[in-house]
Amino acid sequence: MNSQEKQGYIDEINYQKKMIHNLIKWLRNLFFLSSLGVLLMYYFSNILFVKIFAIILIIISILAIILVGKAIYSGKKNINKIVDQFSFKYKNLPADFLPYQTNASTSPPT
Repeated sequence: MNSQEKQGYIDEINYQKKMIHNLIKWLRNLFFLSSLGVLLMYYFSNILFVKIFAIILIIISILAIILVGKAIYSGKKNINKIVDQFSFKYKNLPADFLPYQTNASTSPPT
């Protein structure tokens, strides 16, 4: 494995870890929006417009939470595949590349 290919794997792993952290931030913000919708519905339930807005906000937030959660799950699986492929080609893998790895000691199937 040449050094340019090795650096490409390292850059891709770091980039995808950064993107997962960004998705986690979005997930936090979406939880905040859904709880804001619940609070609006609780405190302003007698105003029809606010009640409809709160219901729409809750539904959209929950759907977005599901979508972002699925993206985080798929991203972690993708990082594991890249790390497995990288560790199969390059045996001295640093430990900080395995944050989402559950079975780092097993090698990928041949």
